[in-house]
Order: sequence, then structure tokens, then C-alpha cells
Amino acid sequence: MSRAGIVLVVLLAAAFTALLVVPHRSSTPDVPFTASGVTLHTYGESGELTWEVIAQTGEVTDDEGELRDVEVRFVSSDDTALTAIADTLVRGDEESALSGGVRVERSDGLILTTDRLTWDEREERLRAGAVELTVDGTAWKGSQFEYDLGNDRALIFGGLEGAFPEGMLSADRAEVGEDGLTASGGVTLRLDLAAEEDVDGS
Repeated sequence: MSRAGIVLVVLLAAAFTALLVVPHRSSTPDVPFTASGVTLHTYGESGELTWEVIAQTGEVTDDEGELRDVEVRFVSSDDTALTAIADTLVRGDEESALSGGVRVERSDGLILTTDRLTWDEREERLRAGAVELTVDGTAWKGSQFEYDLGNDRALIFGGLEGAFPEGMLSADRAEVGEDGLTASGGVTLRLDLAAEEDVDGS
């Protein structure tokens, strides 16, 4: 989706708004504004909401800054909601980074946790290193993670492993879509036969 014509709306607390109307001396360098109750919205060319950021506090300079106690909500064309929460969001010109207790949840039950998640606004992609996921009640660990916001598609690559009551499954990569997780490349399934016998009462 093109980002051209995106309108950025910043709603700040009254104290922050008051700072904006204070005249600036031309010789004074740009400094970040400290604010509480920060909300950012971005809309697409046709006026649809594409993402929303809500933060408790932060410092903002133009389109960059650092926000704390953050919740980011991404909205797709089919109204699938993806929400990320983190201790800190550092916004850049085209790429931002969420860090500290990062947790991502999708409306279909996908849950991801990681230490740090980058957000490329131009490519509409989220990227992370080591992640832990829960898909349909099954826990997975992956070496690298990428989420295509435009297509609501999650990819795990560089190796992953999942555990379930009957055993474990490992693979080189996997895709998480509406139908669950599909593993591919070097897939290995290890079944715990003793556990199955206990369940059967043998």
C-alpha cells in the first residue's frame, strides 16, 4: 500500500499542546517535546485507518521520537487487527523499533513474544530475531520472524521447533496463515510413544 498522502494526526495532552504555541527563538536548536497521553493515527489514500499508536508518555520531534508504555494497532483491508504492546517505541523516519516485553496478538489467536521488533513502514513489515509463538494452543520457538502487514502473513525461518502433547516438530521454516501453521524444509516429527500409551491406559 502506498504511503503517499498519509495524514499523521497527533493528539497530545493539554500541557504538551501549550508548549506548541510558545514562540521559538531562531537560534534555539530543535529539542524534543515531552508529552503524556500521546495518540498517533495514520490513514491511507482512501481515508482508511492503517495503524494507531497509543502511548502513556514520550518525547517527540517532528516524525521521530521515543514513546513509552506503547500499544500499536495495525488494521488490514479485511479488518483483521494485529496489536503490539511494548515498553518503548523509538520512531524513525521509515523504520521504528519496539523493545522491552514485546507482545503481539492477532485477532485469530496468534500470540508472539520477543525482546525487540522492528517496524518498516515503507515495506509494511515487522521483523524480529528469536521469537516465541502460540498458534492454536501449540507453543513454537523460531530463530527469525517476519510479518507481512499487507497480506496478514507471518513467516518463521532459520529454524523453528514446536511442542505438543504427543511430541515435537522441527523445521527450517513455517508460515502462519488463517488455516494455522504450515511447516516446510527439513521437517522432523518426534512422537512420544510412551505418552500415547499412558493416554490409552496401556
